[in-house]
Amino acid sequence: MKTSTTNSLLIVGGIAVVLGIGTLLMIGCLLGGYLVGARLVNSDTEDKTQSLIDVEAPDFQLSTITGETLQLSELQSKAVMVNFWASWCNPCVAEMPTLQAFSEKYHQDLIILGVNANESQRDVVGFVEQAGLTFPILLDPGSKVEDLYHIRAFPTSFFIDQEGIVRAVHIGTLSESLLDGYLEQIGVGK
Repeated sequence: MKTSTTNSLLIVGGIAVVLGIGTLLMIGCLLGGYLVGARLVNSDTEDKTQSLIDVEAPDFQLSTITGETLQLSELQSKAVMVNFWASWCNPCVAEMPTLQAFSEKYHQDLIILGVNANESQRDVVGFVEQAGLTFPILLDPGSKVEDLYHIRAFPTSFFIDQEGIVRAVHIGTLSESLLDGYLEQIGVGK
């Protein structure tokens, strides 16, 4: 009898969770939003992010996971991709091997910067070591740069040309073909 009651409670609890998630998704869609990674994106968020296209990339200075300081404006004369990500974001994790491969392939012409979403240095270092990433990973304590770039979904990537101008923004996971197209816009791989 106890097992039957426990099973019934588990079933009812599972149904409640599914209904709750479904309700949240429906409300988000009705308000003009959609899910990317683990965040709800609405058209206002996307508009703010897209408003950075064809303007000078907002400058920032962050520390790498090894403690070095990196400033975006010092990278002019090279094409730069700034990728906002988190280790808890499955789409972010899925695209990391592609970013690593492109970082190796275009190391002379492109700098990929991975800006982590306010996770602890220890967690980020562990993830980077496990994933075998060699491009610069930056820590953004307090999400200041995330806010500067109006990030509301992970992953989000900015493509900045050699003059420091944002030429494209992509919200969501990047495939190799998408990445090739964006890199062409900033003079890489032509």
